[in-house]
Amino acid sequence: MSGYIGFVLLGMGLPGRSASFFSALTQNQIVAALITISRIACLLVCRLCAGLPGFGCAAARCSATWSFSQHFGDFIRGLVRTEAVAFYLAVTAICLDA
Repeated sequence: MSGYIGFVLLGMGLPGRSASFFSALTQNQIVAALITISRIACLLVCRLCAGLPGFGCAAARCSATWSFSQHFGDFIRGLVRTEAVAFYLAVTAICLDA
């Protein structure tokens, strides 16, 4: 059940809200789509950077905090953490504010 909750929150925060946010910022829909795709790719691989050698501890914590995959992984493991729920709701609220 927690996986479904996480999937809904991921769907709220990641593709649709980000696309509408960047669409509101630009005049061109193609530019908005390209920015959205690059942002999603960057945020999904953000956690991978934490495992690289020479990556500082503070930078690793920062990348893990902003990683969509880490928060979604908690839901897949059966954990409904308030930090992950708040993260997805905050991303959704920020993107809807534009």
